[in-house]
Amino acid sequence: FFQGSVKDAIENAAKDKIPACVLEGVKFIESGPEWIGGSTCLINQCSAAGPFQISVGQDASGDRHCRACGPSWTDGSRTCNDSWPGDWPTTPTDPSPCNLQLGANQAVQILIDKSAYFASKPLNATDSIHSQRDAIMLAADAYWGVTAPVARLGGCTYGEYVYKHCDPSYQCTGNPPVRLP
Repeated sequence: FFQGSVKDAIENAAKDKIPACVLEGVKFIESGPEWIGGSTCLINQCSAAGPFQISVGQDASGDRHCRACGPSWTDGSRTCNDSWPGDWPTTPTDPSPCNLQLGANQAVQILIDKSAYFASKPLNATDSIHSQRDAIMLAADAYWGVTAPVARLGGCTYGEYVYKHCDPSYQCTGNPPVRLP
């Protein structure tokens, strides 16, 4: 599915830490199967940037409260990284989440942190497919910060959609919204 530098970055970041399919699912949701960095890497209104859409702590205009992100941010009481995939670290060699390998490495760390906090099994657990499935879904839902079904993901939750990259036969249990003609 993924090829070239994207596949290499995912495999290098995931090796011996999490199943590569988990990172593939996150990458596919956040920026599709390819990545063209450089000048095309912009910070969005919710402070996310790069192939894994990791928060940089402020939106493109420098607002640390991301007021353009949505209704729960407009009053300025929340910061950009509230409910988003962790702030980008301020000390990496290349301080840009737009760097494919560094973004992949940070996304793996966020998923590991979310798995350790939200699930009883690590993401690389192999003793039971169900406990691994649950850990993957919980970590991925926590990565995005929302557990509701998402229309653009075919009614799957973020976690379910990520898990489908590991087990294509999995059928989402979320209720997709009714589309009007």
